[in-house]
Amino acid sequence: MKIKKETKTIIAYTYNYKIKCDVFMSPGSRLSDFIGSLGQKQFIPASNAVVSDIFGNPVCKAKFLELNVNEILFLIPDDDLLTERKA
Repeated sequence: MKIKKETKTIIAYTYNYKIKCDVFMSPGSRLSDFIGSLGQKQFIPASNAVVSDIFGNPVCKAKFLELNVNEILFLIPDDDLLTERKA
């Protein structure tokens, strides 16, 4: 049985990087529910990632990457972002 998932675009901030990517969540779930469901998992699988440094300079793009949960300072659903300060 295949578990139904939908993609949600998020922005993850670490001390050194801003990562805009898609994560795979259960339909209708909130980002807080998704994070709570990770349990002891250390990595979040993500796709279509665009990584930039904290000044906005492009670092890389990747079809797939794993986000280390221990390095994330905060997450924002992309559709909740109101404004973004330009460096």
